[in-house]
Amino acid sequence: MPLVSVVLSTYNDAAFLRESVQRLLGQTFRDLELIIVDDGSTDNTAAVLAGFQDSRLRVLRNQHNLGLAASLNRGIALASGKYIARQDADTISAANRLQLQVDYLARHPDAVVVGTNVVATEETGRVRGLWTLPPEDIDIKWTLLFRTPLIHPTVMMRADALARSGLYSEDAEFCYVEDFELWQRLCPLGTCANLRDPLMNFTCREGSVCVRHADPQQRQIEMVSRRAMAAIMGSDHWRPDFWPVVQKFLYSPASGPGNLGAGEAALAISALERLYFGFSRAYNFPERELRRHNKQVHTLWGRHCLGLGLRRSGANNFRRRASLMAAGAGLLSKAAYLSMG
Repeated sequence: MPLVSVVLSTYNDAAFLRESVQRLLGQTFRDLELIIVDDGSTDNTAAVLAGFQDSRLRVLRNQHNLGLAASLNRGIALASGKYIARQDADTISAANRLQLQVDYLARHPDAVVVGTNVVATEETGRVRGLWTLPPEDIDIKWTLLFRTPLIHPTVMMRADALARSGLYSEDAEFCYVEDFELWQRLCPLGTCANLRDPLMNFTCREGSVCVRHADPQQRQIEMVSRRAMAAIMGSDHWRPDFWPVVQKFLYSPASGPGNLGAGEAALAISALERLYFGFSRAYNFPERELRRHNKQVHTLWGRHCLGLGLRRSGANNFRRRASLMAAGAGLLSKAAYLSMG
């Protein structure tokens, strides 16, 4: 019985598949099985896979295209490893990726999932940049309220925790965010981490889901985030107008046009404060770690608020700017107080 089961679903990815599989079978960590689910491909995927002669490779074929979630669940159902690792057909793992993740999970028995940072490249091979993810459990769980803190094809999960989480939802309302929705159920079962090393090469493709279905994917992200925030805050404190102002506040660039009103900023800060209070009560983080993180987020909010206040534009009059700067100063004062503990 292998220690690690790598599960990969592919659909018409023959152009990328060979190198991805070669790198997985060539890992320094050898105690693995590679389960590939061909999700009804119509290209030469079958021929590419037939070219591999390795007893650790198992290929399943869907007669019809079932989608990523259903295909992954089918592969996981046949997995025998203690750990389930993910990879996509157009991603390339560093030779020591699996070994480092196995080592981490062995050292941290309370961890349920560990991902990695990623080097993003274009289809031409040109490096676009390094994608860095929050490394610590508290940072990951806080980020999880707004967006995914784990890059899906990089993760390794404990099989027993994944089973307890209920696997991937095959509901159509999560068809573009099946990973983000799963993290909401898996991450509370233990601790989470991202290794700081960039252990995967991720190809940014024009035909990827996040490009072709950007609008419906964003709507599904919002739906999952709203649900997570409401659960953390409690129905007595959650208000539907929190989401738009929080998003507008967090993602309004300080160098952009002045489109965030002082009232909107005040409501966003109030919502974030309430959200953080609920977050701190929902998880049993060590007090010292919680203070560190609390200081960190208040510092970020405060600096961003000051940046918004300093911005000069026709829409950002003096009164609005003064209000934003006062709010920013208040947030930084709270961060300074937290650092004294």
